[in-house]
Amino acid sequence: MGLAEFFRPAKKVPTVWWSSSDPMSLRPRPYTIAILVLGEFLFGLGDSLLIAAGIGNTPWTVLAQGISNSVGAWSIGEATFFVSVAVMFLWIPIKEIPGIGTILNAIIIALTIHVMVPILPEPQTTASSFLMASSGIILVGIGSAMYL
Repeated sequence: MGLAEFFRPAKKVPTVWWSSSDPMSLRPRPYTIAILVLGEFLFGLGDSLLIAAGIGNTPWTVLAQGISNSVGAWSIGEATFFVSVAVMFLWIPIKEIPGIGTILNAIIIALTIHVMVPILPEPQTTASSFLMASSGIILVGIGSAMYL
């Protein structure tokens, strides 16, 4: 496989050994759930590192941060959860049904952000901010690859 072939966009979502045989199954295999939960935790941890780095956030987190700052009583994690739930309610008119992964996404990522952001250290130097942000980007990528 050449470099161009490696980076060519996929025509469909690839499946891996932990992929669910039925995306809407209410009883997925235990290892499918385990990989899903681990991936969403890593995504939330990566997002938390990006927030703590203080040099830029993902668009979803910027929205949650704005809501958190406006409401004042919500943490970024709580605002992330409520935005996720609001988006799921917007699916009702288009007759989309959230699966287990979508529901766990709203809970696990928001909970991870809610717990981790307050305990992560504030970077003292620009280099530590970039290291934290880079680590966050890598974790978001790994987490996304696992749960999507």
